[in-house]
Amino acid sequence: MDAKTRRLMKSKQGRTETGSGNITASEGSSGDIQVRMTSKGPRLFAKLGNKWFISELKDQESSQNEVKMYTFKGIMIAGTSANIPIPSWISSSSVVGVMFFANHSSNLWQIYEWKHDENFTGSHFTQTLTTDRLDTGTATSVFGPVPFSGILRQMQTSVSGDPGADTTLIPTVLGESAAATLTITNGTATNGIDTVTYTSNNEVGAGDIITVASNNGASNNVTAKVTISVEELISSKVRHRVFYDRGQHRIEVDGMGTQIDNGKQYRVIVFYT
Repeated sequence: MDAKTRRLMKSKQGRTETGSGNITASEGSSGDIQVRMTSKGPRLFAKLGNKWFISELKDQESSQNEVKMYTFKGIMIAGTSANIPIPSWISSSSVVGVMFFANHSSNLWQIYEWKHDENFTGSHFTQTLTTDRLDTGTATSVFGPVPFSGILRQMQTSVSGDPGADTTLIPTVLGESAAATLTITNGTATNGIDTVTYTSNNEVGAGDIITVASNNGASNNVTAKVTISVEELISSKVRHRVFYDRGQHRIEVDGMGTQIDNGKQYRVIVFYT
């Protein structure tokens, strides 16, 4: 090989072939490198064996606000709340979105969010149970099963007219009397309301029977509509809050219960620039 040929071959080895458009599998040989302008921007192509590999080329002088994604997983710990840190190598200021998945059961994964409920008071739900009208002039009882576990908080009555004499209503749960009775006083007007609040001997279980009996004190034939308020514990109706705290750079889970609980898997996707 003469000197001129060697110089020509050396000159060619120092150059990378350029072009435009996508490259086909039949082009080139293993070890070839090409730079091409494609419809998606500049790309670097390198062939190894019979396959071309592609890499995106970026202009370092221009702003590249590409959104990247990082995912990780873990196991929930015991308790009613949990803090899950975001990896420190991801800057909190670069986080543009976070998704949190909790393993409900088997292959079912759920995304949890705060759900407003007007009966939610922070840790409990209050629901009312309305009984049939009670005849205040006879010693009859009204029976009402409780559909959930909770705490008997209040009983109210609304009468159809003046009972003519004081009438006492006696609530019981599974045969055990609550701590206070309710008295419908003589002279109560039509639709007049009387209320009693309970603070002890008032726990109820799902399916328990609440009995409201009259002491037969009314002299007039009037009826009373009885409404009972039962506070349902949060453990029997799950509500979760899952949010990202940028200041602490972590996911905070509050209101954990039977669906987000100790030993259950979670997965996180963090979107950042």
